[in-house]
Amino acid sequence: MQNEIEVDHLKVHFTEMPVFTEIPLRKGLDSRFMSRLYPLRTRNMTIFDTEFINLRSLLHMECENLDIYRDEVKGSDIGALMKEWINGGLKKLKTFYCHSRETQIDPEGFRDIPAKPTSTPPPAMFPYPEDWNRYALEIVRVDDGRSANFLWYVDEFWFYITEGN
Repeated sequence: MQNEIEVDHLKVHFTEMPVFTEIPLRKGLDSRFMSRLYPLRTRNMTIFDTEFINLRSLLHMECENLDIYRDEVKGSDIGALMKEWINGGLKKLKTFYCHSRETQIDPEGFRDIPAKPTSTPPPAMFPYPEDWNRYALEIVRVDDGRSANFLWYVDEFWFYITEGN
């Protein structure tokens, strides 16, 4: 029988130890395998510069609000998260924020993401409303018609679910 603990907000801030240090790793098991067994399940998650939570872990997460702060972020990873959401994944996600000192915007990573300018006003927490009105885009989820707005602003990426929360 497995015990579950609900955590309201989890902060991950390390660079040299595995995420799953409380789970004994047997020979041949690595963090990629463990992330498939134990998806990230917490309402709010903040991740600071760690390589142990990878794109595969994020694509299977069950978080509502995710904030990522990293030195480097690939546009293709952001695009993969958006495509996962568009195709019906990440069902609990409501907000996603990413801050990176160095962003590698890869146009291929955003290919096939059908976006259009949004008419939705900026969320109250968004600090640059005038830029939102000029640059924010909207996408619609295939399976349930929910929509989300997003904006890539200098070194920050903002993603908000706007309908069907």
